[in-house]
Amino acid sequence: MTKQRFVLEGVDWRDTRDSATPYFLSNPRMYLVGSIGGEITSYGDEHLVGKMGGLWSHPMRIMHGWHVQINEQVLATATLCTVYPHYVERVHNHAGLRLIVQESLHPNLPILSVQMQIHNGTPQEWQGTIAIEILADVRGCWFGGMPESPSHNRVIGQYVRLGCKKTDWVGAAVVRNSLNWPWQVEANRVVAQSAVTIAPQGQLSVEWVLAVDHDSQPEAAVLAKRWSGKHSEIAARKGLLPMHLGEIQPPRLITPDADINEYWQVATHNIQHLVTQPHQMPSYFLAGIPEYPQVFGCDTTYSVPGLMAAGFSAVTEDVLTYLAAYAQQACGRVPHEITTNGRIYHPGNAQETPQFAVACWQYICWGGDIDLADALYPICVEGMQHVMAVLNGHDWPDGDGMVERKGMGPYKLDSVCYIYQALKALAAWAKTDKKFTEAQTWQTYATDLARRFEQVWWLESESLYADSLHRDGTPQLDRHWTAIVPVHTEIADNARQQLVYQEVLRTLVNEWGLIHTKGDDERVWTLPTGLLALCAFAQNDPSYGIELVRSIGSTARHGSLGLMKELIPQGICFIQLWSVALYVQGIVEGLCGIVPDMRNRQITITPRLPAAWPEVRLEQLLVGNWVLDIVITHKRTQVKAQANDEVLTVWVVSSDGRRKSKVLRGGKSVEWLLH
Repeated sequence: MTKQRFVLEGVDWRDTRDSATPYFLSNPRMYLVGSIGGEITSYGDEHLVGKMGGLWSHPMRIMHGWHVQINEQVLATATLCTVYPHYVERVHNHAGLRLIVQESLHPNLPILSVQMQIHNGTPQEWQGTIAIEILADVRGCWFGGMPESPSHNRVIGQYVRLGCKKTDWVGAAVVRNSLNWPWQVEANRVVAQSAVTIAPQGQLSVEWVLAVDHDSQPEAAVLAKRWSGKHSEIAARKGLLPMHLGEIQPPRLITPDADINEYWQVATHNIQHLVTQPHQMPSYFLAGIPEYPQVFGCDTTYSVPGLMAAGFSAVTEDVLTYLAAYAQQACGRVPHEITTNGRIYHPGNAQETPQFAVACWQYICWGGDIDLADALYPICVEGMQHVMAVLNGHDWPDGDGMVERKGMGPYKLDSVCYIYQALKALAAWAKTDKKFTEAQTWQTYATDLARRFEQVWWLESESLYADSLHRDGTPQLDRHWTAIVPVHTEIADNARQQLVYQEVLRTLVNEWGLIHTKGDDERVWTLPTGLLALCAFAQNDPSYGIELVRSIGSTARHGSLGLMKELIPQGICFIQLWSVALYVQGIVEGLCGIVPDMRNRQITITPRLPAAWPEVRLEQLLVGNWVLDIVITHKRTQVKAQANDEVLTVWVVSSDGRRKSKVLRGGKSVEWLLH
């Protein structure tokens, strides 16, 4: 067992964990998955089994892991592992020595830097051998189409080049240590070893760096030489500027609930650590570690509102543009999964393409980007051609949706719902662009689909909609989590939304949130729970909405501290994109009720505070070109803007549905009294 500590601004958590518990360290160019105890541990159960941990600079894996040996014995398990924002520090006690090991990644270069401080706390001189052992494993990403080949590592002067025999797809990873201990190579084992003497109460400091260049071994060597011995600068970020992708300053949340505030800090920090830009790829967000570092369609589209609310507009634009480029090549169909070297693994499920249209519109509403809107709109329109039979009333969408389970009917509930949501988004989008005829067409399709949906899918005796439909029209109810999707997408009739919401609460939730499938798979996933939280706020049940949001946030206190998991309380990926994004969306859109429409230069705020909460503050919220400070109480709402030459119409909706608007000018504030 190892004591783990997680430290972030406003957060300091401590607990004891199994030494094999993972930690995650990343920059946009690489990431490291290691164990808090310092042992080399295998991670990954579905894709590259046992090979998803270690050091990755996508599309390559560089090493399985590394450890220290003292007198040919592997260093004892760490007693303490502290995870800081930019580095990890482990404390080991071994044979009278105390080792403090730090690992850090350069903020924007593919460089791993390690420092070992070896303390002799005894009154006697210590003599022995100390070795750094790296288990190299240079291989391509899952389904990257790269040739597998045996390791081919070799010493070149003061460096070791890590690679494989087939080098047409890899430049080099180069390792260098600050004391120039001689390197030895045996297959995939790379060892730097030296006999050392440490005076009584004395210490020895050893550093080593691993640098990657995907095109050039000499360039990797230059990087390694330049940053050798500069671990303190890298770990402290002294004078090191991040890439334009990095170091976002997210909004600050202040509520009466300390846990909610801390989880906000963790969620926005996690998003930062999921930003990546692999070799010859655009920037995007890792969907989940260790299993899902790929670009995902639905994972990304579910996350857009939360990502924008957290301030990550540049990377969100990049990944939506990237998905759109693939969709354009595939006649508007949006892929489900793209590997980390750009190959399509999965062309997309039935709900993926309409979800993309919704996400694009949400991005535009948050950012107001006219040029990107003009580029995305025709791609989203073409994507709807895949479901014209549905829009014309002749069919239902065929194929897997979010629930990929055998035994269901071919037509899935969530796919219908997301088509409706896409139609509503396209209608608003076209109207904003003054394409009034198109807007009316989309709205008519939406109205007709909702009417037909109510007639065919509603199960009166169950107060739910069918989970799937067979080709002969027979409905099937399995009680999957997608039961809540008609409420979330608002395709359900207004009166039935409340019926479905109450039935879901009665039959499909447990202490953690919304279960996957009643009686079959009762695990709780963060995605369904996040959608249920949004529905709770929309159904004027804010106390339960906060309970569900808190449940997602609490996953960061289970397993590896400081990482929001895929399951609640923990399971599968130990850091997950839609978990953190839905947490942020739950606060900004759910609790605060903030819905921007920057194409029309307006924003709507519908506060939904729990009765016991006197006030919520959201500071430095980036919406388009505006930076807003928002204060919400039960009696008033105040919005203050930083200096800006534009004007913004702010609507506030009271609990009884009354709407009031005021014009906000840069550098000013507006306030509403709510009665």
